[in-house]
Amino acid sequence: MEVKEVTVSEGLESIRTAFASYMDGALTREQADKVGYVILNEIALRDFLVGLPIEHGSEYVGGFIEEMLSDIDIEYAHPLLTILAMLYMEVGEREKAWLALEESRRLNSDYSLTHAITRVYFHFGAEEVPALFASMRDGLHSKVLAQLLTTGSQVIEVSNG
Repeated sequence: MEVKEVTVSEGLESIRTAFASYMDGALTREQADKVGYVILNEIALRDFLVGLPIEHGSEYVGGFIEEMLSDIDIEYAHPLLTILAMLYMEVGEREKAWLALEESRRLNSDYSLTHAITRVYFHFGAEEVPALFASMRDGLHSKVLAQLLTTGSQVIEVSNG
């Protein structure tokens, strides 16, 4: 996917628009690729997606990510797989979480969030993870939104993900 210059505000809007399209049954590959691009290249937008279950529920956000993964440019998949692994762990689907983490590592063995979530997978028991992730989400989501609003006009710089 060739992406023109995208600001943080446009990236945030692309996530919100893609989610709304998913809820309407009309998510496109172009929308999924754009979400993949912006969360790969702007950590605050990735963290916004991590916190999206606060606004819409884990089940809906998990379905949204699964649908994006079904038809996305492979270069954008590893952040989505890692976030999906978090959602799976949160609902006790540890086997699915492990498979998502393995696939993320296969696609990008250097992705730091995958390494962090893998450590959580091994360090915390299944009963501890839901409270841990809920606490993290609750503590970060409003801060991430505030940051996105103050940095909205900045152009997203391409990273090596």
